[in-house]
Amino acid sequence: MRRVTILSLLFLVNIFIFGASNKIIENIALKKQVIGNFSDMPNLTDGVISPSNYAEFSIKKVKNKDEQFFIVVLGHASYIRSIKVYWLKDYHPDQYSIEIGKNLFNWDKKFNFRVGNEEESGLVVSKGDIENTAGFFVKVSIRDSKKDLLRISEIEIFKGHPEEKVDIQNFKVINIKEYSATFQFDTSLPTTAYVRIGESPHALKDSGFELDIYNDHKITIGNLLKGTRFYVQPVAVDVNGRIKMGQVYNFKTKGIPLPRFYNFEFYNITPFTLNIFWEANVPCRMELFISQKGTPLKSVFKSEKLSKKQRLIIEKIIPQTDFVSKIVLTDKNGNQTEEEKGFISSEHNIAFKQKVYGSFLFRENQLRTPDLANLGRITDGNLEVEGIALSGNVYSQEQGASIDLGDVYSLKTVRVIFRAVDFPSQFDLYLGNDLKKMKPFKKKISMKKFAKSTASQGMIGLLLKEVSIDMKNRKARYVLVKIPKGTKVDSGLPFTPSPFLQLAEIKVMKTPDYGEPQYIVKIIE
Repeated sequence: MRRVTILSLLFLVNIFIFGASNKIIENIALKKQVIGNFSDMPNLTDGVISPSNYAEFSIKKVKNKDEQFFIVVLGHASYIRSIKVYWLKDYHPDQYSIEIGKNLFNWDKKFNFRVGNEEESGLVVSKGDIENTAGFFVKVSIRDSKKDLLRISEIEIFKGHPEEKVDIQNFKVINIKEYSATFQFDTSLPTTAYVRIGESPHALKDSGFELDIYNDHKITIGNLLKGTRFYVQPVAVDVNGRIKMGQVYNFKTKGIPLPRFYNFEFYNITPFTLNIFWEANVPCRMELFISQKGTPLKSVFKSEKLSKKQRLIIEKIIPQTDFVSKIVLTDKNGNQTEEEKGFISSEHNIAFKQKVYGSFLFRENQLRTPDLANLGRITDGNLEVEGIALSGNVYSQEQGASIDLGDVYSLKTVRVIFRAVDFPSQFDLYLGNDLKKMKPFKKKISMKKFAKSTASQGMIGLLLKEVSIDMKNRKARYVLVKIPKGTKVDSGLPFTPSPFLQLAEIKVMKTPDYGEPQYIVKIIE
């Protein structure tokens, strides 16, 4: 079994850097033909690097003003490691491109570079790594130059060399046990190596790093799970840091697997319902425990059927409450595992989807999209642009929106949410059981003083201003938000607001009278 020591590695690196240095400094552009739309192009490859020896491009003299370019004809395919371009001061662009190709019609690879402040021989020098790319032609091009006159003294193209590629061969998984396995493989060149391993081919993690370079590799990984299928990929890294990744293989450890959770999550949480999804590595029977936070857990459901995953819906929980739940899984051999998680049920907004009356009306001569005036947006739960209602001009007319809750409720909180770019400096809140007999609950509620800034959770993420009013258990069927005529329209951003108010939502929470949760559990699938 052949091994390469750290001392050998240093020797190889020295050979690579210094033994090949005569090739790296070779300028293969010297005396080569140049074509393009610059004048005096032979100066670009004549080997004379001086501010007085240059080729230039003038916008006034050239018909094609979209692109300034020149092409160095190398004459034969060459590997290119790097390129240096010498520009005259005050006559260079901010950036340029280099393309490498095997013919003049199709360019294989393109590199973009910026021109900095580095200087040599009184010239501005830009250097570019070309990643050992092979080609017959090298094209330098400049688009959208801010300068009408460009001047280049010289281009130097430094030769690279064909690189040996690493191959991974003869991969085997040997010595498979309950909690470990060994991976054996060869590489065509001395490399360090490691493996990527996981229970899914799409979720592999790096492990088992070697500290020295070898041609033949043997890596043992422990702390595996028994009776479990794993996916593994060998990876080799050569002395230049280039990485070669092998194929993905799979194997199964010995033994009978113990039950484990792959997943346990809550979703579609509402004020009165909760969905649960769980998934395990082996078929199990499930028992669900749940309780309000701070009280003992209570068993609410048992499934006698062996399953690897289930979706459940729990009905008759209560709104805006902290809960704790636990799932206990038992496999056919009596082995158990459990996991505990908490969740908070949603608030119960009794204004949601209720009918809205008011003067948040569309005015055709001022807005282009009549759909934006839909009053139903005020109770639709949507805080994005498409869920916002617009008012008319509050400077010249009173604005308001009244929500019919459908019944008389004892109210705990009313929350009024405006978009932060166009909101009133203040508003009044009215209550009543009859739209014609509304009475003020609180006047001149300051948006500037009491509103908190939040952001919606959607893709756009609008900034919002929200005020929460304690209703002191007052009873009412109708809730009216009124903005008196002449109220100042404000903006939470550094620009003048429009004459329109943007009302995102009115939420109403009733005094809690929900009793104890009942926890009715049903299997969805």
